[in-house]
Amino acid sequence: MYGHLNVIIKKFVTESKKCSFSTDFNDKEIYSDEDTTKLLEETTNVLGFKREALMVLLGEFYFDYIRKLGHDELLRNLGATFKDFLENLDYVHTYMMSEYPEMNSPSFRLEEDEKNEKLYLHYYSFRKGFHPLVIGILKSVSRVYYKQDLLFELISIENETVCKKAGSTQREHVVLCITTVKVEQKPSEPPPTFVAQTRKHGEKQILKQHVDEVAIKIDKIRREQGEHALPVNKARAAKAKWKSLARMTMLSGDFTPAFPTNLALDPSSFCSTFPYHMVFNKDMHVVHSGIKIQECMPGIRSLLARGDFYFDLLHPPQVDFTFVNIKKFINTPFVVRCKKAKMKKDWGFRPLLILRGQMVPLKDENFVIYLCSPFVRSLRDLECRRMHLADIPIHDVTRDMLWMELIARYKFGNLQDTPPPPVEYPEGDQQPPIKEQDDKMIMREVLVAPAIVGSTGINENHLAAEMARLRNGWDTEKKRNADLYRTFLPPKCLAQWESGQNLEAGYYDSTTVLFSDVVCFSDIMARCKANDIVNLLTKLHCKFREACEVHETFRVETIGDAYMVVCGVPEPLQSHAERICNTSLAMMHIAKELSSPYDYGDKSKSVKIRIGINSGPVTSGVIGDRVPRFTVMGDTVNLASRMESHGLPNKIQLSPSTYNLIKEKGFRIEKRGDIAVRGVKKRITTHWLMANDNVGLADVLGRRVKPRLTGGVEVTFINEGKHEHPPNTANSITTPGSADSYDLIPMRYSDNPRYPLKPGANVRPTDLPRARSMSTPRPRSGSGSSTPRIGTPKTNRVTPHK
Repeated sequence: MYGHLNVIIKKFVTESKKCSFSTDFNDKEIYSDEDTTKLLEETTNVLGFKREALMVLLGEFYFDYIRKLGHDELLRNLGATFKDFLENLDYVHTYMMSEYPEMNSPSFRLEEDEKNEKLYLHYYSFRKGFHPLVIGILKSVSRVYYKQDLLFELISIENETVCKKAGSTQREHVVLCITTVKVEQKPSEPPPTFVAQTRKHGEKQILKQHVDEVAIKIDKIRREQGEHALPVNKARAAKAKWKSLARMTMLSGDFTPAFPTNLALDPSSFCSTFPYHMVFNKDMHVVHSGIKIQECMPGIRSLLARGDFYFDLLHPPQVDFTFVNIKKFINTPFVVRCKKAKMKKDWGFRPLLILRGQMVPLKDENFVIYLCSPFVRSLRDLECRRMHLADIPIHDVTRDMLWMELIARYKFGNLQDTPPPPVEYPEGDQQPPIKEQDDKMIMREVLVAPAIVGSTGINENHLAAEMARLRNGWDTEKKRNADLYRTFLPPKCLAQWESGQNLEAGYYDSTTVLFSDVVCFSDIMARCKANDIVNLLTKLHCKFREACEVHETFRVETIGDAYMVVCGVPEPLQSHAERICNTSLAMMHIAKELSSPYDYGDKSKSVKIRIGINSGPVTSGVIGDRVPRFTVMGDTVNLASRMESHGLPNKIQLSPSTYNLIKEKGFRIEKRGDIAVRGVKKRITTHWLMANDNVGLADVLGRRVKPRLTGGVEVTFINEGKHEHPPNTANSITTPGSADSYDLIPMRYSDNPRYPLKPGANVRPTDLPRARSMSTPRPRSGSGSSTPRIGTPKTNRVTPHK
């Protein structure tokens, strides 16, 4: 069955033992009972409990769990007494079929032994050996909602077959005796004033109404079983009965109804008032029925008519339509479908009538009455069956549901969308075959649709549209939430966070950190408008984020104009320094593409930034609970910040450790010299990063320019299969920084886990095809000329800074 119990076991173990669980379970997936039994055995070994005691604890834990999920309101309003709660529990399980269509729900039935003053619970389930779980749940229900402590005594366990069809499964029938052992005093009750109000002497204070109730029960025993069944000492019997009656009253409440001696309703009025009812005897013969059922099925008026000959039982599932089974599942809603052969002759090919209602035992135990209503979801369903509102009694809530459905369609503007009823063919003409519906689909419609339609006033089409809208909104919100967390956490930490694992801090000895800021940002803040500043930073940081995605580096933090990027943590990468350097080159070019609202005093109108890079060990971890943030700490971070603050506009300054990592990787580097850095005792030698001579600017930016039409010829740019040289090519090719749209291409590295190199490929820092500068046209095929590079030398060139 579904994995509710598996999920509960995992949560119980993790919360009680504070240990991890290697297997994940989903309550929407189906697991075999063998797997659940093995899981229970392993749990008993780990926790040291006996199986039955563990299942009782799991039942109590499960009750608290479903209350936290939001089902507390439904459960506490299910019944005023514990007895009412149990008698309506089957009804709740039937509505769960909307979410769990394959569920074979258990069934509960109460039996009151008035002679021995005991209450018996009959529990039917396809899953064998799980009744201790039910005991734990019911104990918690009684304690939380009804302030009672109950004692459950196991009477018997049997396997019964309630369906003779091939392949049907036996059900386990468990009988439990329920007694009340304690009643908690309500906080609103004042302390006892008299001796009779105390627990010890409370039984001696017997009110007149209690004596009358006992007298009625004694009189009933005399009439039904004779004078010999009464005890000799009537006073002692009355006192003993009062004690037992008091215990049972705790379960069923202290209300005593009054019943008339004779009914004022004659048989014809009864059949007219309840037009959809049937009374069955123990042989399943229909003793009498409502006038509307007789109208639809005239043969049911015969004294020999049997219910199982006229109806197919749809719910409870896998149960034969017999009198014994009706008594067993008396608290379960019964759904029957009229058989085609028993309908009236002119019924034609209309949809079959489905009845949904309750089986009620009568005073004579050899009879039950079926109080039901036709299942219709809309006026369209009535028309298809050639029925009208007048066919449904006024007291039936089905009328209100149909009216609400009509109002809902009117509000949604689909009042004219209802198609006409199907054409009825006269007898003897060629008629289309009847399309049979799956019983499970019918049950989902019968048991679930009325509640949804009745509460929202929306028919099936509107409900499907509304559900689709809500589902799309949920998916959008879920994606937005995931994107938000993706900005705070690296992919590895995000996966751990979503799976509920602990996010542990770590020490990484080989990483690279980048800092950047906008030159003269304080002056920009003082002289420019707030909107211009915010728009500038928004554009700048959005483009920086694209550069980080291309090289799979992670933005750690932004404070105003400051931007911090790290690589090599929490997933170690050998190419962390190369990735950060390529990211810095892309960021520098992005800044030159954006215009600045501040005048730097030169001819350039672009934004000027400084970048500093340092490599070394760091300590990292996730800080925060509600809004977790990934952070890195250590001297490596501090020195990277110093590299940025001691840099020059439009320059990328490298620390000695970063320079040693990339000096043989094809980057063009210029030596700056020795500088004094705040916080460092000795002067250090730094370098300027100028370019990457192994790849082109388009590869560093990760941009694939989309094709456009120039001079009637389609131009296909980098990384696409064909390269035709159109006329006037010099005017048709645009630079990477132009307004043309482009696609981001992640750069391939030798240690890239997401974009690995193919086996046998030439391993280089980047494995994309050698890209040309987008500002230079591609030569014709066979011209023999090579594509110009950004920076002509193909080897490292270190020149002193002038």
